[in-house]
Amino acid sequence: MFKYKEPKQLDEVETEVFNYFNDIVFKDAPKGNFWIAGGSLRKQFNKEDHLYSDIDTYFHSQKDFDEFKAYLGGTVESDTKNQTTIERGDHTFGLIKRLHPTPAMTIDTFDFTVCCCAINRQGVWYHNNYREHLQNRLLMYHRPQVSDFLTRAQKYISKGYLAPPETLKTLRDMIISNRHNPKSTPGAMVDYPPASVPF
Repeated sequence: MFKYKEPKQLDEVETEVFNYFNDIVFKDAPKGNFWIAGGSLRKQFNKEDHLYSDIDTYFHSQKDFDEFKAYLGGTVESDTKNQTTIERGDHTFGLIKRLHPTPAMTIDTFDFTVCCCAINRQGVWYHNNYREHLQNRLLMYHRPQVSDFLTRAQKYISKGYLAPPETLKTLRDMIISNRHNPKSTPGAMVDYPPASVPF
């Protein structure tokens, strides 16, 4: 389901993205266990410089979180139960408070395949169809969320991503299901049993 590549295995495009985040994050940051995942990677892979995206950063432990936050300094723009948002220079970092064991297990919780990518000093993890779906701007589900699903889909469609029939069918089914479960909370974090991931 997921691929992992060490820096020496990366192709030209992957190397460019890896070097970008190494320069602005990993090169001078503490040597903790943390990684970047989600929209900021999509933005770099697809050259979507006109689209805004925080650099969402995930952590293995509270110690990793605290050390990276102290390193960033910067200006705290917001601090919620889910994340701390910090402005540092030209970049906005979203420090995710929910701890994750590994990069692969982080992206295994993401809804769309075009989000399923993570990077740290050791290399890059991504969904088997990540590069193909990015290149073709296809909005395909990896793990459909049971909350906030319509807003998420609209967000990517507004960015120019195309929802094929199977995605539209999943959306329709979730809308119907949501009508029978009106107590679901939009935006809630949903736990999933992790798929079989070896790293």
